[in-house]
Parts: sequence; C-alpha cells; structure tokens
Amino acid sequence: MNRSRLLGIFRLFRFELPFTAGICVILGQLLAIDQFPPISIMALGFLSIFCISATALILNDYFDLEIDR
Repeated sequence: MNRSRLLGIFRLFRFELPFTAGICVILGQLLAIDQFPPISIMALGFLSIFCISATALILNDYFDLEIDR
C-alpha cells in the first residue's frame, strides 16, 4: 500500500472519534470496577469500540454519499 492510500483510509474513519470512544471505554472500566483492570481487558475494550465506531463512520460515509455532497 502506498502512503496516499493509507492516508485516505486514515481520513475515512476520522481517527479522533474512534480513539475518543476507546478512551471513554477505558475510563468507564476504571470507574466501574474501582481498580485497575488487566491490560488485556482494557485493550480489548478499547479495540472493540474503536473498530465499531470506525465501522459506523465508514458505513455512514458510504450510504450517505449522495446526501453529503
């Protein structure tokens, strides 16, 4: 993959939104169990919501292409 294609994919899912959602999941875990959870659990929670959020953004861009123009 060339650099411009990777940048296009990076812009497509707007990195800051899924990243923020992942941070919110980690903070929720910390508040809910009142202790530091295992790194694997935190990483799984972060990656899960990161991928779900990125997918939702990509699907929204795909299906609303004509509306967003």
